[in-house]
Amino acid sequence: MVGNVDGTTKSTILRQKTLFPETSNTSTPEVSGDSQKQIAELQAERDALRQKEALRTRVQESSHGFINADMVTKLVEHQVETRNGRLLAKDGRTVEAILTDFAEKSPYTTRRFHEERGSLAQRPAASTGPSDSELAKLFGKGSNASSANKLALADPERYRAWKQLARDRGVINW
Repeated sequence: MVGNVDGTTKSTILRQKTLFPETSNTSTPEVSGDSQKQIAELQAERDALRQKEALRTRVQESSHGFINADMVTKLVEHQVETRNGRLLAKDGRTVEAILTDFAEKSPYTTRRFHEERGSLAQRPAASTGPSDSELAKLFGKGSNASSANKLALADPERYRAWKQLARDRGVINW
C-alpha cells in the first residue's frame, strides 16, 4: 500500500487503471469517492469514443458510399448505442437501416448522387502544381522576394508546399 500520494500521481494511476485495467496493480492506493467518479467519467468517455469509432467504421463500410464518413457519423451518432459490446440502434432498427434512411433523406452525401449528376466526374484532375519556371520565379536564383512574400501571406500552406516542391525538383538547393 502506497502511503501519501499527491494528486498528480493519484490522477495518473487512476487514468492507467481506467485505460489499462488488465495491467492495473493491486498495490495502488485506495480510491476516494471523487476518484471513483473520475474513473466512471473516463470509462464513459472511453466507451463513447469506442462507439463513435465503431459507427464511423460502419459508415465507411456501408454500401451507400458516403463521401464524408466523419460528417455522417456525427449526424447519426445520437441514434445508436452500445449494448453488450455491440453497436445497436436506439429505436430497434439495425445500424444499416439508419444509414439507409439517412442516405435516402440526404442523398447529396453519397457518391452515387454526385456521379449521376456528373459533379464528381467534372472535377478537374489534381494538378501536379506549378511548373519549374514558376517555382524558379518565386524561389530560384534571382527570384522575386516580393511575390514569394505575398504568396506566403495570402496562402501559407501553398507557399510551404510549393517551396518543398521546388526543393524536391531541384529548383532550389537549400
